[in-house]
Amino acid sequence: MTKLRFLDRLFKKEKEEKVKVRTLRLDDIDNIIKNKLRLHRERILNESKGIIENILDSSSIIKSNVKKIEDTDIPNDIHIRLKRILNTSKPLFIKGVMDSISPFINKGVSNFTDVEEFHDDLKKTLDSLARTYKSHGKYLSVAFENEIKTIRRESKNMLENNDRLENIMERSMKENKLLNETIAEYERIRKDMEELNSIGISLKKDREMVESLIRMSEKIQREIENLSESEEFQSLSKKKKRLDEIEKRLDEIEGNIFHLLTQMKRPLKKYRKQCDTGIKKIIDNYIENPVEQFFSDNSNSLVFILKEIDKYITEERMKVKDREKRKIYERIKNILDLDLNSMRTEYKKLCEKREYISGSIKESNIIKKRTKLMKDRREIDDNITMLREEIKNLEDRENSIIHNIEKLKNKIEENMSRIDKTDKGKIIIDIGITE
Repeated sequence: MTKLRFLDRLFKKEKEEKVKVRTLRLDDIDNIIKNKLRLHRERILNESKGIIENILDSSSIIKSNVKKIEDTDIPNDIHIRLKRILNTSKPLFIKGVMDSISPFINKGVSNFTDVEEFHDDLKKTLDSLARTYKSHGKYLSVAFENEIKTIRRESKNMLENNDRLENIMERSMKENKLLNETIAEYERIRKDMEELNSIGISLKKDREMVESLIRMSEKIQREIENLSESEEFQSLSKKKKRLDEIEKRLDEIEGNIFHLLTQMKRPLKKYRKQCDTGIKKIIDNYIENPVEQFFSDNSNSLVFILKEIDKYITEERMKVKDREKRKIYERIKNILDLDLNSMRTEYKKLCEKREYISGSIKESNIIKKRTKLMKDRREIDDNITMLREEIKNLEDRENSIIHNIEKLKNKIEENMSRIDKTDKGKIIIDIGITE
């Protein structure tokens, strides 16, 4: 039994320790990474000091040799044509070289705190020196052999040191990759947070506006309902109903007249060719505007015209086919069998009633007020719909940004756990967003 307890203790799994958690604010990330970058730059600068010293020494040597060329005259024993070329190229060469090395003249290592910036200046210097040699230094070695050799040697030395510096910079970039990625993610979160804040302000404003408009719409609706329930409006509603009935009956009468008379259009045209001049204008009106002419025809000339058409066909003064004759006779009979005057009287009375009821409705202030209220409410409801659509778009964008921030936050937390190794455990970033 004792042995079993011993083996149990020996192979028993240890209880897992609680994972340590450290919470960082968003500003802490910026400070930590900037500090890491500062320390990294200092280390790279210390590592590059020897190279920088060599480059500054080469620049100083180049300067002194350029000074010698400047202070020395071109020998007289040189061919006159070549001497003319050297006189032209010498000042240009001196200016070109001095301009090229100017970032490094009269400076010590302590003047440079950023290796990357120093390296950029060096590359520009080497490019400029190469162009100057090619353009203006081609023949100067004839007169200043030692000085040109020295300048070329020191330029080559600067180029070699540039290669060494590039190796350091490449290694530095690899080492800084995680820091730079985290800084980029931090800046993206910052930008997203600013947009999120702007969206929050817009959402608050839009939601408040929607609530205000809803209250206005509800108030107007209550006013409309109160107006609709009033005795005056109920009376007007009955008038409107009666007006609709009159309009419907007028449409029926006009439709019947139009149907009957348009069937007579062909016979009317044939009769017009043979009738007296005095009645042609009336026939034209019956052809073009049959309904309007019928109700304005107080002399009942339609009866006369139809009887004349019947007479002309019977006497064969109008050439009409037999089958068409029967149709025309039947249509004329259908019209003449109607009490046309009663139809005109009914139509006229209905028009007068329509005019009277329409006038009383138009004069009513309650109708005007209700119409305006309904128009105002529609406009308010349209604005509410538009704002709700805008709110939905903003909420969708807000959710998209929050999702993106969460992804960036997780990535930064992972990177920070690798970057800041001063404390074991998981790092949590507090970005101030609550659910």
